[in-house]
Amino acid sequence: MKEKISVLAFLILIGCSKHQERTLDLKLNDSAYIKLIVINCSDTFEFSYKTSPMLPRGCVMKNIKITHDSIYYFKHKTTKPDFIDLTLRKNFQTYVIPGDTLAIVANLDSNIADDDVINIDGEFGEIMKFFSKKHEKLGYWSISYPLTNFSNISYPIEKAISLSDSLFKSEMEFLNHYESTYNIPSWFYETMKADIKYHKVFMRPSLIMYRKFFFKENISNPDTYYTFNKISFNNPKAKLSEYYYQCIDTYLWVNRQQGLEGKHGIDRGLPLFERSIPEAKEILKGEILEYYFAWKTSESFAVCRNINEFTRVDSLYSTLKPLFENEEIIKIINNQRDYMAEYFESLKNNPFSNIKIIPADN
Repeated sequence: MKEKISVLAFLILIGCSKHQERTLDLKLNDSAYIKLIVINCSDTFEFSYKTSPMLPRGCVMKNIKITHDSIYYFKHKTTKPDFIDLTLRKNFQTYVIPGDTLAIVANLDSNIADDDVINIDGEFGEIMKFFSKKHEKLGYWSISYPLTNFSNISYPIEKAISLSDSLFKSEMEFLNHYESTYNIPSWFYETMKADIKYHKVFMRPSLIMYRKFFFKENISNPDTYYTFNKISFNNPKAKLSEYYYQCIDTYLWVNRQQGLEGKHGIDRGLPLFERSIPEAKEILKGEILEYYFAWKTSESFAVCRNINEFTRVDSLYSTLKPLFENEEIIKIINNQRDYMAEYFESLKNNPFSNIKIIPADN
């Protein structure tokens, strides 16, 4: 049986060994798929992954026990290529794409080194190799890990920003060197480049606000540290980058915090969203404006903790709904809204229930 599955895995990899360079776009009515092929399993292993789709906003996590050779299938609703963090005898990272299948072959033979367990072919495999090499070269899986060091006020703000800028510089240098040396998809390169560029810009106000909120550090004229003037807000070329939308969001709320000191969650996020709507309409156009509003609305529904918060978000959604021209976007948000409404309704009948709130797969 193992030999048959091994042959099957080999044929699948050969069949997928070549891919054409492609241009990716937002896909509002599809799902991302994962196919895990397990061979030579003679023990119990844990397979897990985590990804965070932008629309519907949420965190998708899976965790299963692998006890025998088999083929496993997973899917979740998403609208753009999403970063995904996986673990099976080792950590590895790549992307999933709506309408496409991430095919993973895991050889769990105990005699095989952990680094050789996972085989992913095609552009997904090239992306996995990129992240593995970046981890090996820079010493971390995500830049957010070293960045958290500079949130502490033991670093003067000027030094914290300088060190953070150095990290982003190293990220960009590694990306450009890797792209010139190895084969990575152009859409991935452009997305990663936008990630670094926009993350670097919104990191500064986020860092300053974090230090103020948690350490009560008041920084005079914080806007002198901001670099929003160095980026383009209405940038369709960056629309596959989640950090692009986070940067837009940070710019829109950073000067609209009056009267919200000490507030958090919906009590803080919803007023900031409402206050930012007029300027969002000025700086964003077409599908970028629509997708940003959809992302913010979906995120607002996702963080609701009670029926009162849900009702407030739903009221704002009612006023924004006429701005959405894309019926698929309306459908996605309506599905999320209905799911949340059913959840809070269920609490009336069973207030002690503990239902995990993540968008349901379609």
